[in-house]
Amino acid sequence: MSRLPRAILLLIAVALSGTVLAACGGSSSEDEDPSALLKETFSGNKDIKSGRLDVGLDLRVQGNPQVSQPIMVKLSGPFQSQGKDQLPKFDVDLSFSGGGQSITAGAVSTGDKGFLKFRNQAYAVPSQVFEQFKQGFQRARRENQKSGGNQSLASLGLNPINWLKDPKVVGDEDVGGTQTVHITASVNVPKFLDDVNTLLKRASSLGAQGGQVPQELTAEQRRQVQDALRKAAFDVWTGKDDKILRRLVIDLGINASGQSGSLKLAMQLADLNEDQTIEAPAGAKPLSELQGQLGGLGGLGGLGGAGGSSGGSSGGSSGSSGQSQKQLQEYTQCLQQAGGDAAKAQKCADLLSG
Repeated sequence: MSRLPRAILLLIAVALSGTVLAACGGSSSEDEDPSALLKETFSGNKDIKSGRLDVGLDLRVQGNPQVSQPIMVKLSGPFQSQGKDQLPKFDVDLSFSGGGQSITAGAVSTGDKGFLKFRNQAYAVPSQVFEQFKQGFQRARRENQKSGGNQSLASLGLNPINWLKDPKVVGDEDVGGTQTVHITASVNVPKFLDDVNTLLKRASSLGAQGGQVPQELTAEQRRQVQDALRKAAFDVWTGKDDKILRRLVIDLGINASGQSGSLKLAMQLADLNEDQTIEAPAGAKPLSELQGQLGGLGGLGGLGGAGGSSGGSSGGSSGSSGQSQKQLQEYTQCLQQAGGDAAKAQKCADLLSG
């Protein structure tokens, strides 16, 4: 919880990058080559300017009293491209339930301003922090292009073509009013974990700093995952005419150490290239008020006093605000000195939690 703002921004960036940048066609679909369909779906530039993204994660575990209830995470909302290498506009809601707890949150980007949402209230992200997040997104895109990458999941280090095996065409199906080709495949787990490590490394360039996301899975963690997996299925629904990803489901079965369970990740893209209205939320409060609710938010939480507000703090809060302002000044100076060096810029985040 202490890293909630950065975690929200990171999750949204990953989700949008994997969809806005990923996701361009008939004889009978059963006669088509499933490998060729997958290759066309997960590679090449796609004409995706806007839409509505829905992502859901469902974790169920038996035999572990600490995870006796399902854990469910949902993220949904519209996005609108602002052009090449630019952070998309978006307004997404995030919900979490599990362990007897329920949380609603989210984030909004108007392109030049950012807002976090928590329990139906919006909070303005300090401009310096939002700009750093924006620059990290743009830098990741540019680096991918220099390395010969394209506007696809590969920009995050995810290359399903490398770890999908034995693909088969199931048939034509309707997804959100669009005719799609449904393809199913199994997963080469070691190669999939290679991509997971690449994704973890690139996550830092999207704003995950201060050690909140591991840089990679250790050899022991990889072994544990491979030993525990009993099922790894991958389903894709690609546009019959345009070969743009419309739906994706990853279904994992787990069985190890007397515990069993399942992990399902589902993503769907709707309203493709339809205009989306995304505006700054009304009644946004300074981030410092969210900090007060959560009892401190680490890096971003410490910036609450610098987030801008319509009124000053009272009483004993002035010292905290002054400290936040000083941290922000040192942080901004550090970013300026780092220039385009991503590693140096990431170390600047330590100044926010001091």
